Amino acid sequence: MTTRAFRAAGWLAAVLVTAGAVPSGRAQPIPTNLVPGNFTFQFANTSGTPITTLNVPVGTNTATVRLYLIQTGGTPPNVLQQLGAETLGVRLNYSGGIAQVTNPAAITGPLDSFGSPEFDFVQRGGTSAATTTAQLNDPTLTTTTAFISETIIGNPVVVADASDPLRLLMGTFRFSGITGGTMVVQAVDPFTNTNNLTGPNPPTLPPSGTNGEINIDPLLAQNVSSALIPTLTITVPPVPEPGTFALCGLAAAGLAVVRCRRKAASAATAA
Repeated sequence: MTTRAFRAAGWLAAVLVTAGAVPSGRAQPIPTNLVPGNFTFQFANTSGTPITTLNVPVGTNTATVRLYLIQTGGTPPNVLQQLGAETLGVRLNYSGGIAQVTNPAAITGPLDSFGSPEFDFVQRGGTSAATTTAQLNDPTLTTTTAFISETIIGNPVVVADASDPLRLLMGTFRFSGITGGTMVVQAVDPFTNTNNLTGPNPPTLPPSGTNGEINIDPLLAQNVSSALIPTLTITVPPVPEPGTFALCGLAAAGLAVVRCRRKAASAATAA
């Protein structure tokens, strides 16, 4: 059986369990009571633990952050587990002077247990903060912004795991340090059109985008009267000046000379 067949079978089984058996054999709609603020984006480390700060380690000069879509209210409380998602997207905005996502290759989408992409169609790039014609015509520009957009075409919808029913992994972003300092990264809805949809309601296979899917975009916390936009503070350690390296080298050499002289003096005294 192919990877997609396994996934399709698993998703269909989940639908049957979630919806319950009914005489007609058709899944029933899941009643929902959702309002703006019931969903938001969430930063996390590579282990999945939520974070609000990220330190770029000295030496590697890179650090990776995960982005999740998470439900924080409304009923049912586990929409992402019951309906899943067929379209997701998020954009990171940042100044870029301290650190940045260097290119689209530093953005990756989630993989299933077989190591295959969970979404059929994935777009990665930047350009939202472009200011010149050249930048506007370069979709790979990620100097001050980076996004991932992913859509189901033939695969089953992506469903939140029972062990983590309130959120879905959207992707990972690898930041590279530019210079020492601190900057703030914001996670926002990447486009003005619909880009975050649940799976069909009632659950059906395959998803089509016109079978009762819930548009999550208006339900994001950034759309409440006092917008709540998730932020991450990234800190990059100062990079020593070339002169500093030279002074350190001289100091080390001087210390070695002193140690050699002390050893020679000790040997002479012992003789």
